[in-house]
Amino acid sequence: MVSLEELFDQFCKYLDGKLKWSERENKSRIWTSTIFNFFSELNKREPIPFVKEKEYMRVDYIWRYDTSRYSTNDIELAVEHENVMEKIDTLLNEEIQHLIDIKARKKVGIFYIPQGDEKEFIKKIQERIKMQSIKSGLEEYLIILGYSTTRHKKRVILLKGFFFNGDGNLKSQKEKIISQKRQ
Repeated sequence: MVSLEELFDQFCKYLDGKLKWSERENKSRIWTSTIFNFFSELNKREPIPFVKEKEYMRVDYIWRYDTSRYSTNDIELAVEHENVMEKIDTLLNEEIQHLIDIKARKKVGIFYIPQGDEKEFIKKIQERIKMQSIKSGLEEYLIILGYSTTRHKKRVILLKGFFFNGDGNLKSQKEKIISQKRQ
């Protein structure tokens, strides 16, 4: 399994030119299937692919170890993706809480919120992770936030990645600009 930092870079590269912001809400199935196709393609490149499941314990997508090849069926990756802009409290109480509650080594949340809510959202995620009573030093989080913006007179998508350890400490952050799909 790649690091979450590498995963973010590969995610941005994979999505470059594949999505159009104006289609996000009207054609949410396209966005969701494209994003989960990325994780499926990434899984295929693993030396021993993980068993993937959708809608596992209210989490959108997971990879677990195959017990026929490993002595455990632990979860390696858990992914939550919310395509529609929701209220921050709804995302925290549902999507983020699902990630916190599931035992997985790597946890990824992908959301589209108003850019003005970013600082508050990230702060509240950090607080939620810190408040969990059972901490695992093995857990890592990647929160990806997407925004529509303009660069060089072209509409593009800004993706920001926030990397947290299992104690809720922000380790680093990255951002990438990706092109939107042309008609």
